[in-house]
Amino acid sequence: MPVSILLAIGAGVCFGVGEVCAKYVIGSGQIGPMTLLAVRTAFALPLVILSAWLAISWAGTEPAGWRGASPSVLAAAVIGSGVLTGALALALFYSAMRLSDITVVKPIAFGLAPVTAALVAHAAGLDRVTLPKAIGIALIVVGVVVLSSARHAKPPAHATAEPRRTPDAPG
Repeated sequence: MPVSILLAIGAGVCFGVGEVCAKYVIGSGQIGPMTLLAVRTAFALPLVILSAWLAISWAGTEPAGWRGASPSVLAAAVIGSGVLTGALALALFYSAMRLSDITVVKPIAFGLAPVTAALVAHAAGLDRVTLPKAIGIALIVVGVVVLSSARHAKPPAHATAEPRRTPDAPG
């Protein structure tokens, strides 16, 4: 199996487990979506910086001159990966999980992502939507509709409970 597939499988498993943890945290009412995003970012950032430094300096698997990248590449990194993916998408996703079942929200958010990516990449001339890809897109859309519209069991009480108040908390 190609390494890229193994890495993608690992990412999928990490996303799945991580978002179940996020749903638990948000559902507890003790931490809100935006606070969770801030905590997640604060703890992930040092690990990401260390990983980038190791990839550039030690492993040599990343370009060392990233600061010299073209303005369009830097803008895509900051706006696309940083603002849209790293901040806005997660803020919207965590807020949606506060309001609905993870089995509704996750397929919509993470199913729409590859569909959107394929169509935007095609429109930008970065990739082609071939017949097999179009069939895959259609199957993803059908899968998202089935997963997000199916009747769901009532979530556990802690997932929809009112925010818990500590003795010293106002109100």
